[in-house]
Amino acid sequence: MSIYDLISLASDSPVSTHAIAKNLTKTFFPFPVTVLLKGEMGAGKTTFAQGLAEGLGLQDQITSPTFALENRYADRLSHIDLYRLSETEAAVFVHHLPPFSGIRLIEWPSRAGDDAFKDDRHLIIHLEETTESHRAITMDFRDAPVPPPELREQWKKEVGIAPHIIDHMNQVTHVAMVCADRLIQNGQPVRKEALRAAGELHDLLRFVDFKAGNGPDEAVDERQQEKWRQLKNTYGDVHEKAAAAFLTERGYAEIAHIVVSHGSPDHGHIPTTIEQKILTYSDKRVRHNEIVTVDERFDDFAVRYCKGKESDFGRNWRESVKRLEKELFGDRAPL
Repeated sequence: MSIYDLISLASDSPVSTHAIAKNLTKTFFPFPVTVLLKGEMGAGKTTFAQGLAEGLGLQDQITSPTFALENRYADRLSHIDLYRLSETEAAVFVHHLPPFSGIRLIEWPSRAGDDAFKDDRHLIIHLEETTESHRAITMDFRDAPVPPPELREQWKKEVGIAPHIIDHMNQVTHVAMVCADRLIQNGQPVRKEALRAAGELHDLLRFVDFKAGNGPDEAVDERQQEKWRQLKNTYGDVHEKAAAAFLTERGYAEIAHIVVSHGSPDHGHIPTTIEQKILTYSDKRVRHNEIVTVDERFDDFAVRYCKGKESDFGRNWRESVKRLEKELFGDRAPL
């Protein structure tokens, strides 16, 4: 049975609420999606909607659609308010909503009943007033299932991943969790459980990259080598793409979406969501199972793959990760 993400952030002002909503757009990857926005009068729902719209790049003035029921902004945001409808009216209204390819933001969703959105990809955002100026913002991500820990362990045994690769993945996951906590504290929503699963699985099929004489093939029995050959034939010889295909095939395309971008940029995947960026960065902070700086990690790449002389490609890659570090954390990198 899949698990889902649940996080809580603190807001101490309308400006903070606006910023948290704007930052939420950095974590969206499954579309279309419904966002159920809950909170009493004065909790900051309109402010949240305005921040979400800004994060989506919309220039329109966002106002509550209490009387219009729905305001649409291009194909990116549909803003709905069910407050003035009865339960029956709200349920009928929701049932007859036409398809929408972007984010459908619904205020007062409880008017439509508890089961109205159970079959949709959705997030539940709850704004709760804790003091006159402070809000607790809870985000329940019901749009992206996460494989539970026991299933992740089962997959590692199934493919026969080497212990030293598991050690590396565990250390990358540790770095990613520290990064996620720092960012959440600063008002950036992060899907921690999805990121944790991606960290624990990002090198699941690392062995598909191994070339004869340049990997652990000789250190394992023929049966294991044959299993690896079969997996390589099935999923290809680029490990991040192979792991992503493996996960997608098993119903976890959203986790695959995080995993696929962590490898070399020449494979065509550039990190865009916050979870992709954290995983990419965290992987470049771990050499084997040791936490190191970005420069130390790329110095090691140069020694292992370029006889100690860094290529132009390697230099550009190094600089892109250092820019990513600055984007995420400024001048105060974690660990």
